[in-house]
Amino acid sequence: MKLNWGWRIAIVYTAFALATLGMVAFTFTHSIDLVRPDYYEHSLGHDQRAIIAARTAALKPLVRLEKEAGVLVLLLPASHAHVSASVRFERPNAAAMDTEWAGAIGADGTLRIPMEGLQEGRWRLTISWKHAGVDYAYEHALYW
Repeated sequence: MKLNWGWRIAIVYTAFALATLGMVAFTFTHSIDLVRPDYYEHSLGHDQRAIIAARTAALKPLVRLEKEAGVLVLLLPASHAHVSASVRFERPNAAAMDTEWAGAIGADGTLRIPMEGLQEGRWRLTISWKHAGVDYAYEHALYW
């Protein structure tokens, strides 16, 4: 059976309309999470965070991360011992999984971060501390 041009146009138009309605239904059923709830307010401090990151990158020896069984170890210069640090774990694809942790940097310049309870996958890790009245922050993409 051969279709004339009128039927062909009607079939193409119907297929396009159904595809459009399908995309609309798809987009309304998926949640859209920003990386963090205060995304816009956080973006205003970008310049200050860049200055802090540059200051941290200039530390000698450099800040390093090492993985151990169930623990993430942050190695800082020994001069930064005995200060408190704040650790933020951000999950780029699920803001509800974000978590914060606070701890103290040990006498040898290490900060041991327990990783229990965190799902496997990609995390953005931000560690912030203050030494001698100066702010420092270290950011790292982590695959746990």
